[in-house]
Amino acid sequence: MNGPEHPVTKFLSPLQELAEGRTAPSDWLVWWSSHSEEIEALVSRGWYLRLKPRQVDPDQPNRAALFSQEGACYILNALDVPFEKSDRYHQVWVEEFRLYCEEQKALRKRLKKQYGPQLALLGKTFPGPVSEDADRTARMPGCSCHP
Repeated sequence: MNGPEHPVTKFLSPLQELAEGRTAPSDWLVWWSSHSEEIEALVSRGWYLRLKPRQVDPDQPNRAALFSQEGACYILNALDVPFEKSDRYHQVWVEEFRLYCEEQKALRKRLKKQYGPQLALLGKTFPGPVSEDADRTARMPGCSCHP
């Protein structure tokens, strides 16, 4: 595909701004809300789904922008449009995830302190699965910040 021939070329500027990290994540989500139907009508389903913000959390708009940025880069590459990909959204998301892991560690520590004695007593009274469950609840699956 050649850039000027494709109907999505009218949206190249916002896609380049997203790819290069020049768009605030909240601004991207607002832009997407007002243009998503038009984008969906112009591009293939695959391109649309790559561009569509996923896992939109009001507290973590950078994550949604990061997913959409990947789609914008894919589309820009397919159209041979030059851009310099920014790691802005990725860096912020990594920091947000690190803070989340710290919060989870503190929560597990607090819960272990609060409920540890009761669970230990239950583990002595009912050996086996209860003891293992108590240990399992101290960890969060999928989180790289396990003790």
